[in-house]
Amino acid sequence: MWVRVEPRNTRGLIAAHARIDAALLAHPELRRALVTVRWTPALRTEAAVRAHLAWAARAGERISTWAPLCAPGAPVNPQAAAFATPEDCAACVFYRARACQGFGDEDVPFARLTDAAPALSEAAPALADPSSARFDGLTPAAYWAPPRRAIAALGAATRAAGGTLWDLGGGSGFVAGLLARDEGLRVTVFDQGDVWSGPPGVERVVGDLRARITGRTPPAAVLVSWPPTGDAFRDVVRALRPRVLAYAYDAEGACGRRRTHAGLVTDGLDAQWFQGGADDFAPLPWLVRRFACAVRASRDAPGVDHGGRFELRTADAFAPPGDAVTPYPWEAR
Repeated sequence: MWVRVEPRNTRGLIAAHARIDAALLAHPELRRALVTVRWTPALRTEAAVRAHLAWAARAGERISTWAPLCAPGAPVNPQAAAFATPEDCAACVFYRARACQGFGDEDVPFARLTDAAPALSEAAPALADPSSARFDGLTPAAYWAPPRRAIAALGAATRAAGGTLWDLGGGSGFVAGLLARDEGLRVTVFDQGDVWSGPPGVERVVGDLRARITGRTPPAAVLVSWPPTGDAFRDVVRALRPRVLAYAYDAEGACGRRRTHAGLVTDGLDAQWFQGGADDFAPLPWLVRRFACAVRASRDAPGVDHGGRFELRTADAFAPPGDAVTPYPWEAR
């Protein structure tokens, strides 16, 4: 049974719950009701979200429904809201990851996922079935669609330096999973979001990065996954002083921050301007750029095939892979 609910306020939502309960009681042969709520701005409150989720919990397996992750009261809202894109579901990482169905404005879930707004995908199924059509090069499973040459280069450099790698801001862990599966690396993903399960062979650490790395043996290599321009992790990279540093970015920048743009940092008492350089990691004198290649970034402008770039820096020279490596399935398009 599919039920579409369009209440005006929390009271109307609770009344709809009661009507659905009565229908399920009267028809025990109905195994499950898919309840679609149109989450208007008036409903995106902590009271409405908590009431809906509490009702769904009471109904048990007879109800399938959701609340937007960016709405107050959602279980992961404190962690997820910072990465969500309210009012623009088609651009939101959680909608594109099929982790949230948005505000219920469409009859078919995830109908907005088109080639123009590629879907991100769960890491573990992707690694289990890399031939899936979801990984055809139009639907990156990560912020950037890693080519085999980039993964091989990072694997070779990391093994030469010791074999351990930390993926800072690794999100779904898709890239980390490739490094573990195809390069045999010992990879740890650090991310504030707890909305993905980790892929095989990857340790996942959820929470504040700077607090969680205390007491851990520094890795041989660091992959910066968020933001790609490195603003959030430059101090961490300096403290860890890895032998290998890798990062990817797109030509248009990320999170509203283009390369060379200025920004403002404030703690409420003082404010300081900063100016991003053309090369965010240039002031790391012990590392030399030894490998670079074009990549497809998820925020590439329409019509741009490869507006992204992957760069790899190391303290020691290594032998980068040649062109003979077998490409991943998503590189064919």
